[in-house]
Amino acid sequence: MERATKIFFRFIKENTSLIYFLGFTIFIKTNFRDSELSAFASDVVVLGFFVTSLSSPMNLLSLGESGAQSLGVNVRQFRWKMIILSTLLTAVATAVAGVIGFVGLIIPHIFRLLLGPDHKRLIPCCLIGGAAFLLGCDLISRTLNIGLRVGVITSLIGGPFFLWLLQKRAV
Repeated sequence: MERATKIFFRFIKENTSLIYFLGFTIFIKTNFRDSELSAFASDVVVLGFFVTSLSSPMNLLSLGESGAQSLGVNVRQFRWKMIILSTLLTAVATAVAGVIGFVGLIIPHIFRLLLGPDHKRLIPCCLIGGAAFLLGCDLISRTLNIGLRVGVITSLIGGPFFLWLLQKRAV
């Protein structure tokens, strides 16, 4: 596994410009029809239900690895499930919307402050809140009509939020 990881990272390091080129040309040339977008939306909903169904082990894992294991959670298997589901959710969202930063930083932190640490409520609210946040940023970018993309708006909000989080942790 370690050797495969080293080979993977070496490939990325040596072929960064190729990866960027392929990624951007795929996103630029892709035109989704409404039926394809609804298929992506249904994928997000189904994957969101799977992640939400794992909220109890997530809550137990917040007690610590040994605490969760003593309460019956197979930590290794659970982590792999979460890695796979998170990767699939990220892939579907990125395929539809493109690369948009700071949403995964801002929304979970805000909802954790508002709702507390219970993942059963936190996960669905973050999914809906992230979508609402992006809709709001898109509305701002279209209203201003100065050519700012959604990613720029999220960065303008996310940068100061990240600095606030860093300052809060330091205190």
